[in-house]
Amino acid sequence: MAYTLKHTNWFSSRPTYTINKFGISPSSKFIYKEIEIEAYKTSAALMSQALLYVSNQVTENSVQLVAKENSDSSYTDGKHIVVGMNPMKEHEDAYVGMDIEMGLVCHEACHCAFTDFKNYDLKMVKYPIAHWLHNVYEDECIEEMLGIRKPQWMYFLNNVLVHYFSEDKFINSMKKLVLSNSKIDIVQFMVLYMVRNSSLSKRFPKEWIDEFGSMLDEIYEKVIVKLEDPSQFKYSPTKNTVVACLDTIEIIKKYVKLDDLNSKLAKPNLGMIGNSSTEGNPNQEKNCGQNGLFSPNTSEGRTKSKNAISQKFNKAKESVNQENDTLGKPDNKPNELFKGATKEIGAVKPNSSDAVAYKKMVSKLTEEINIAKKIIIPNNKKIELKDDKFHRNGQLISSHLVQAIQGVNCVYHRKVMKKSESPDPKYAFVISIDESGSMNFPQNSEYSARNVASKLACIFYEAMKNYEGIDLYIYGHGENIVKYITPKDKNPYKLGNRLHQMSQNDAKSYDTILKDVKLQTNKKILFLNITDSLYLSSKTSLIRVINDWKAQNVLFGLLCINSMDYEYKNNEKEYKSINYQLYDDNWVSVPNTKSGMKEALIKFSNIVRKNYDKLK
Repeated sequence: MAYTLKHTNWFSSRPTYTINKFGISPSSKFIYKEIEIEAYKTSAALMSQALLYVSNQVTENSVQLVAKENSDSSYTDGKHIVVGMNPMKEHEDAYVGMDIEMGLVCHEACHCAFTDFKNYDLKMVKYPIAHWLHNVYEDECIEEMLGIRKPQWMYFLNNVLVHYFSEDKFINSMKKLVLSNSKIDIVQFMVLYMVRNSSLSKRFPKEWIDEFGSMLDEIYEKVIVKLEDPSQFKYSPTKNTVVACLDTIEIIKKYVKLDDLNSKLAKPNLGMIGNSSTEGNPNQEKNCGQNGLFSPNTSEGRTKSKNAISQKFNKAKESVNQENDTLGKPDNKPNELFKGATKEIGAVKPNSSDAVAYKKMVSKLTEEINIAKKIIIPNNKKIELKDDKFHRNGQLISSHLVQAIQGVNCVYHRKVMKKSESPDPKYAFVISIDESGSMNFPQNSEYSARNVASKLACIFYEAMKNYEGIDLYIYGHGENIVKYITPKDKNPYKLGNRLHQMSQNDAKSYDTILKDVKLQTNKKILFLNITDSLYLSSKTSLIRVINDWKAQNVLFGLLCINSMDYEYKNNEKEYKSINYQLYDDNWVSVPNTKSGMKEALIKFSNIVRKNYDKLK
């Protein structure tokens, strides 16, 4: 009787992933110019400098990293990372290749951050498959942990998964396995894809499902359910994944002969990362998928490979150092995008070019600034007729007829016009500017999302700088948060040279910025985010943060810059739906044009006026 899988969605919910696990476009195109990518492609020294930034952002520790020419493997011992450059060179599109390189670094950095190298021990397990299996579980769990802590980096990990676990690679590997008919190879393959891309389980041959379907369901029910929630791993999942590995082997033993389990690991190309090399671990058989995402820490265990990794790292480092000597110093620095950010909230010191750039920007925005002066600041003055009593003439007050007969003079009333005005709002206007890589698109355009955001910040500052009722704060946020304008530090020239950053965590940024503002004021807060709405936090996290602050009387607004040439255009309906969930009706779409900015300013003013009473 044909068997039907009960559980086809392993590690499925992915609440920490920002987008679907598979099927995204290159992200590095928003960060690097084409000429920079080409330089990295041919220079291990420059690539090492760029990728070191990535590893340091993920680990928040000082990890040594080197990019290695002519290598397919990426591996780590927890302190050193070696990244092979061949994956980048495989692609005609250098941006796709760079995404994969950055994703490989993210993964290895995950091992540095989350894998417990000291307590990893599978020496007592006599089956070679144990080390491979443990890596599969460990890899999935550490990536999930990164998704919770720093979801912005999942873009790059996702691109790696797309590359190594695509449907094409799945089909090619499956065809080889069908021909070999090796049971242990088939079991490995099925478990691998159930963990790393379970959506392809529907492509498993019927005979495989009939023979091993009940095994997969048992593994899910007894093992995987215990690993699916990464929040349970406070510091490291390693102890849990070791137990999961041992439990899985006991299940597999029911379906595969003991002799098969004692045999060498599968030789066919299983579509695993780094499967063509054994650089990471000299004890590992070739084509066993133990490098790359399946980090080198396999076979005889992680500890035995540390010396080998250290030696290979030093050898690759020597090569990079020689290249650095050849290249020289001044003209071969890492991308400017990686300069200047600080981990803590702090001011960015302006340099001599800031003032020039800012004044030039202001000179082109005179009309928009004048519009903002008129419409952003509410003016609630009213003229109305008031009943003014007790005059010597006018209309007799009916209730004072007796007094009139008695000769009292002030018994008349009359209608007079009086001006009344509500008190001007006194609130903190907090502007948060997205500085992630996607904001640079389209590149070299006056109306890139980044440039439009700078213009809008400039408009708001110039319109409000002399208005005492509003305390203006302007922040930039990416992987770091930068304070540009505060009531105590009104140096607008910083806006003339804002930081380029690579990624971001929207939820964490919102929360951090608002906490910093609360330390400076007790006024009500209008929080305006200026972004392209390519959110890098999980939607759940962002909604939670916004709702928490709404409960503290923070009013949220959004100016969504339409870079309609990429993801927003293809998923416009989805992004609009998210914006409404996050901001209700308090958001405005900003076309990437001069007239579009004017229109957006008018629409945003209506939002401010609509919520006037909430700001008083």
